[in-house]
Amino acid sequence: MRSTLLMLPPLVVGPGLLTCLLLCRLDGPTADELVRDAAAVQGVESLKGELRDFTLECDVYAKSGEHKVTGSTKQVYKAPNLLYTRFKDSVAGGATLERGSDGHQYWDRTADKVTILKGDRYKKDREELERQLRLIRFFSSVYFLTRKPEVRYERLPDVAASGGGTLRVLRRLEKDQEPVVIRLNDKNLIVEVEVTGGAFGPGRTRIALRGHQPKAGLTVPEHVKVFAGEPEDEELRAFVQKIEVNSDPPDAMFKPK
Repeated sequence: MRSTLLMLPPLVVGPGLLTCLLLCRLDGPTADELVRDAAAVQGVESLKGELRDFTLECDVYAKSGEHKVTGSTKQVYKAPNLLYTRFKDSVAGGATLERGSDGHQYWDRTADKVTILKGDRYKKDREELERQLRLIRFFSSVYFLTRKPEVRYERLPDVAASGGGTLRVLRRLEKDQEPVVIRLNDKNLIVEVEVTGGAFGPGRTRIALRGHQPKAGLTVPEHVKVFAGEPEDEELRAFVQKIEVNSDPPDAMFKPK
């Protein structure tokens, strides 16, 4: 793709404008070609154009302010609004908390009891589960580059990669959603995602994706880091142990017992 440049008198083209003109000159594949090539590398064809469910197991380190958590987690999402999460804290005596949504209500379960999260007392718990639903929908829709009529991509200028070389850049646009910047390496693997607002809340969030490996017929990152704010602060670090896509988990998994 190559933008049309107008011939300007020499005195009009200052250093800043010249830089702009050079950046606007986008050689190489178009946005649609980049999406096609990245989807092929990811193995998205195996999804047959539809992500029905998504299971992720990983070891995590997370922090919010002074509060830090280390443990292992399992998250299962089934479209449109079923969610199961399990977190085992590696510090607090190996305590395990399960939470979920059966599409009608939110709940949590410990070794002692099951609690339906309704009423003002559990408002923050419901908001946290709603946020997890938004995040897993966001990640699955952005990372797996399935082409949909409601989504379009724009090609942005390449940027320098921190380890050398360049990254190709796309901007994902969808109605009623925040624009998302996606950066790909020379193997057409997604290595960074950046968004301001949206599922992650106010402010800027950058997700770094590394160590791509074949899992469940897809090529996915084994290491995920989430940075937030200005200047950046690392909020989450995840090491993916297992991933399953379109495995059709039973609906009973999402119900309180």
